[in-house]
Amino acid sequence: MKRFLALLLATLMVMTLAACGDSNAPVTENGSESQDVQTELWVTGISANLYNGEHPFYQAMVYFDEELRARTNNKYGLDMYVSAQLGSDTEMVDGVMNGTYKFILTSSGYFANVDDIFNIFDFPYLMESYDHAHTVLDSDIGDEILASLSDYGMVGLAWGESGFRNLTSGKTPYLTPDALKGVKVRTMDIPMHIEAFNTLGANATPTAWAETFTALQQGTIDCQENLNMALVSSNLYEVQKNVMITEHLYTPIAYVMNKDYFDSLSAEDQAAIREAAVAAAERQRTEAKRQNDNALDEAENTYGMTVYRDIDKSLWIDAVQPMYDKYDSQYGDYFARIKALVG
Repeated sequence: MKRFLALLLATLMVMTLAACGDSNAPVTENGSESQDVQTELWVTGISANLYNGEHPFYQAMVYFDEELRARTNNKYGLDMYVSAQLGSDTEMVDGVMNGTYKFILTSSGYFANVDDIFNIFDFPYLMESYDHAHTVLDSDIGDEILASLSDYGMVGLAWGESGFRNLTSGKTPYLTPDALKGVKVRTMDIPMHIEAFNTLGANATPTAWAETFTALQQGTIDCQENLNMALVSSNLYEVQKNVMITEHLYTPIAYVMNKDYFDSLSAEDQAAIREAAVAAAERQRTEAKRQNDNALDEAENTYGMTVYRDIDKSLWIDAVQPMYDKYDSQYGDYFARIKALVG
């Protein structure tokens, strides 16, 4: 009898512990219980500094992390770094290619060293509006360009955006291409950006962003081009007085993964990751425009910058036509297809 009671007591204890374990199991969105998992964090970073905790690239990471966790029941997430803590954008792209990093998001121009088809996004005035740009990115054209990364050990997942880039200057506003002739303009170290400003007649001067404020302050360069966000986040209003809304370049950002890692995952996880990237990119585009619009308003109304909105873009478009003529044999088909998508 004692042996029977001991066995009965042990059985009841096991059943009680099992019931307690079941009651604490995670629950999915549809209410069913799921097995507890340890989140696998993907190390990734951006070169940008933050302003009040904001930057379009940073929000892109945050949104992807949120969407990723939601769609995989917290199986995957991001371990995020800013201010080039993990290296430059070029170094990060190399890291994703060779498998050092699983994921990166950065400007499309940094992939041009991998495949020159990415140069297409760095032709001035190719995108006529935000709606036009989004239509292109979400079309077969955008899909084709992302798919080209598979030949280089990467998988393109989705397109976010930095937005349209504008010019700033010190005392003198440059409202026409003729006025810009010989002027030293800070550009990113992206060949097509450099060629675009040289074609306009300026003296394109690629300069590291960390050195740009001092260069403007000392007169080493005369003006710079960037997103509106930079007006406030980098205190450009202290050394630049004018903003010319030229909208000469639209810069998308690409969500990209290491191909070997992506291919090692289940089809279900792959689908969830792609869906998360697309959903995050859609949210990020809206946020990027909001941040750029707010920064321009702040630069004008809080810091006293003069904003020139009525720029005759036709003059600038005509001035860069030689660049289109030069590359017509290489990219002419894409030029035509992109122009055909204007709403």
